[in-house]
Amino acid sequence: LALAVGATVREAFDIGKQAVVNAPAVPAGEREAATFLLLPPDVPHDRVVLPGLAPVDTWLPPPPPAAWLHQPLPAQPEAYLGRNVETYRVVSAILDRRLVSITGAQGLGKSAVALAAMNYLAERRYFSDGVFYVDVSHAVTVAQLCEAIVERTALLPAVAVPSRWKERSAGALSETSAESLDSKHATASALRAAAAPLLPLHCLLVLDGLPNEVLGDVALHGMLSALLSAARVRTLLTAIEPVSQPLQGGAEKVIELSPLSAHNTARLLCRLSPRPLRLSEIDGAESGADFVRKLAAHPLMGEMHGNARRIKAAALHLQHVQLTE
Repeated sequence: LALAVGATVREAFDIGKQAVVNAPAVPAGEREAATFLLLPPDVPHDRVVLPGLAPVDTWLPPPPPAAWLHQPLPAQPEAYLGRNVETYRVVSAILDRRLVSITGAQGLGKSAVALAAMNYLAERRYFSDGVFYVDVSHAVTVAQLCEAIVERTALLPAVAVPSRWKERSAGALSETSAESLDSKHATASALRAAAAPLLPLHCLLVLDGLPNEVLGDVALHGMLSALLSAARVRTLLTAIEPVSQPLQGGAEKVIELSPLSAHNTARLLCRLSPRPLRLSEIDGAESGADFVRKLAAHPLMGEMHGNARRIKAAALHLQHVQLTE
């Protein structure tokens, strides 16, 4: 860097040595810096290697990514237990494939895993144009799905989205109103146009909670094919079932969630309990670890079937009852 701002070779070398001396992670920094040699030793090294560059008085870091690209994302659930392996698999799949689906029964924690994975990627800026999260759990029609996506992509400024995409999106969406709403062609075009502003970007689109009513619609398949055609766009879906349809441009990577183990069910119940659970509530429990181990063998754990939603509901009752009741 010193060479780039017009320093001589000797000056750059001295700056480097001083950096070693001051580095807190380098033990005996002065002794380490003394071992550095500037070769050949019989040359003054007073030449400026890059003389044509304008002098720099101060260095300013690059501006942070535009705020509109990195809107606040929903945080992962506070009590997130037993899904680290699944989160790792989802993150790895997103980095390797363009379309990833998290599937499983209701209440298993598909959204929680998706939120954990997307926050992991967003915090590390894996996608230079950001992560776009859309809750589509209430979109039981393609038109509603289209509206939910447009509401999110409408935040994109004109500088990031070519005008032709916005014109196409606006025109296609107008076709879905009034008497054209029932037209499969119009709805398919509108859905593809709703996602079109994302195609030039390097981003992750998360569609959380796709209902079965929309999952099998050919309009959704057309939009997914369009997203698959964009090399730098990744799409993450959560749904009870996978898309399971041939799509142009790529294939769906499916990660199916299994129920939580009895041990993790017990851990989550303890974590979600509105009051501290006492050792005396489990016969023979001598420590916290022993309490969780014995609780995992309790018949109550089997009734929850490793379902996070059922565990949360059961935890609410612990405010007024004990485990032995």
